[in-house]
Amino acid sequence: MRQPVGVDPFRWTEHIRAAVYVLRLVYIDASHSYSYVRSDTEAALSMLSHCGTIICDDYTHYAGIYANLNELSPQLEGGIVHLLGTRLAMFTNASTEGHHKATPTIWR
Repeated sequence: MRQPVGVDPFRWTEHIRAAVYVLRLVYIDASHSYSYVRSDTEAALSMLSHCGTIICDDYTHYAGIYANLNELSPQLEGGIVHLLGTRLAMFTNASTEGHHKATPTIWR
Protein backbone atom coordinates (compact mmCIF):
# COMPACT_ATOMS: atom_id res chain seq x y z
CA MET A 1 0.00 0.00 0.00
CA ARG A 2 1.33 3.39 -0.87
CA GLN A 3 1.11 6.37 1.44
CA PRO A 4 -0.99 9.18 -0.03
CA VAL A 5 0.68 12.55 -0.55
CA GLY A 6 0.18 14.94 2.36
CA VAL A 7 -0.58 12.27 4.99
CA ASP A 8 1.54 12.26 8.14
CA PRO A 9 3.50 8.96 7.95
CA PHE A 10 2.92 8.34 11.66
CA ARG A 11 -0.85 8.54 11.13
CA TRP A 12 -0.87 6.49 7.93
CA THR A 13 -2.53 3.46 9.54
CA GLU A 14 -5.31 5.62 10.99
CA HIS A 15 -6.09 7.03 7.55
CA ILE A 16 -6.10 3.61 5.97
CA ARG A 17 -8.33 2.09 8.64
CA ALA A 18 -10.84 4.91 8.03
CA ALA A 19 -11.46 3.24 4.66
CA VAL A 20 -12.76 0.08 6.35
CA TYR A 21 -14.98 -2.16 4.22
CA VAL A 22 -14.95 -0.05 1.08
CA LEU A 23 -12.02 -1.29 -1.01
CA ARG A 24 -12.85 -3.60 -3.88
CA LEU A 25 -9.27 -4.25 -4.92
CA VAL A 26 -6.11 -4.31 -2.82
CA TYR A 27 -2.73 -5.07 -4.39
CA ILE A 28 0.00 -5.89 -1.87
CA ASP A 29 3.63 -5.57 -2.99
CA ALA A 30 5.63 -4.60 0.06
CA SER A 31 8.05 -6.13 2.54
CA HIS A 32 8.66 -9.86 2.20
CA SER A 33 9.13 -10.80 5.86
CA TYR A 34 6.50 -12.93 7.55
CA SER A 35 5.55 -10.30 10.15
CA TYR A 36 5.12 -7.53 7.59
CA VAL A 37 3.16 -9.76 5.23
CA ARG A 38 0.86 -10.71 8.10
CA SER A 39 0.35 -7.06 9.07
CA ASP A 40 -0.29 -5.95 5.47
CA THR A 41 -2.69 -8.82 4.85
CA GLU A 42 -4.56 -8.17 8.10
CA ALA A 43 -4.95 -4.49 7.17
CA ALA A 44 -6.14 -5.39 3.67
CA LEU A 45 -8.71 -7.86 5.00
CA SER A 46 -10.05 -5.29 7.45
CA MET A 47 -10.69 -2.84 4.59
CA LEU A 48 -12.04 -5.26 2.01
CA SER A 49 -15.61 -4.85 0.80
CA HIS A 50 -17.97 -7.82 0.81
CA CYS A 51 -17.08 -8.49 -2.83
CA GLY A 52 -13.47 -7.27 -2.82
CA THR A 53 -10.27 -8.94 -3.99
CA ILE A 54 -6.75 -8.95 -2.58
CA ILE A 55 -3.81 -9.71 -4.85
CA CYS A 56 -0.41 -10.44 -3.28
CA ASP A 57 2.79 -10.16 -5.29
CA ASP A 58 5.86 -12.40 -4.93
CA TYR A 59 3.90 -15.35 -3.50
CA THR A 60 6.20 -17.90 -5.11
CA HIS A 61 9.43 -15.98 -4.54
CA TYR A 62 9.69 -15.30 -0.79
CA ALA A 63 9.30 -17.71 2.14
CA GLY A 64 7.61 -15.11 4.39
CA ILE A 65 4.85 -14.44 1.88
CA TYR A 66 4.39 -18.09 0.97
CA ALA A 67 4.23 -19.25 4.62
CA ASN A 68 1.84 -16.51 5.73
CA LEU A 69 -0.63 -16.92 2.89
CA ASN A 70 -0.63 -20.72 3.15
CA GLU A 71 -1.31 -20.44 6.89
CA LEU A 72 -4.14 -18.00 6.30
CA SER A 73 -5.80 -19.68 3.31
CA PRO A 74 -7.74 -22.43 5.14
CA GLN A 75 -9.33 -19.81 7.39
CA LEU A 76 -10.86 -17.85 4.52
CA GLU A 77 -13.97 -18.91 2.66
CA GLY A 78 -12.78 -19.94 -0.78
CA GLY A 79 -9.14 -19.75 0.33
CA ILE A 80 -6.23 -18.03 -1.32
CA VAL A 81 -5.31 -19.24 -4.79
CA HIS A 82 -2.05 -19.06 -6.70
CA LEU A 83 -2.49 -17.64 -10.20
CA LEU A 84 -0.48 -20.27 -12.07
CA GLY A 85 2.33 -18.99 -14.23
CA THR A 86 2.64 -15.81 -12.12
CA ARG A 87 4.12 -14.64 -8.81
CA LEU A 88 0.61 -13.69 -7.65
CA ALA A 89 -1.82 -15.09 -5.09
CA MET A 90 -5.43 -13.94 -4.86
CA PHE A 91 -8.32 -13.95 -2.40
CA THR A 92 -11.84 -12.85 -3.34
CA ASN A 93 -14.33 -12.14 -0.60
CA ALA A 94 -17.51 -13.53 -2.09
CA SER A 95 -19.35 -13.72 1.21
CA THR A 96 -23.06 -12.98 1.25
CA GLU A 97 -22.66 -11.84 4.86
CA GLY A 98 -20.29 -8.97 4.14
CA HIS A 99 -16.77 -8.36 5.36
CA HIS A 100 -16.88 -10.68 8.36
CA LYS A 101 -15.96 -13.76 6.33
CA ALA A 102 -12.72 -12.07 5.29
CA THR A 103 -11.44 -11.73 8.86
CA PRO A 104 -9.49 -14.84 9.83
CA THR A 105 -10.29 -16.20 13.26
CA ILE A 106 -6.69 -15.98 14.48
CA TRP A 107 -6.77 -12.19 14.06
CA ARG A 108 -10.20 -11.42 15.49
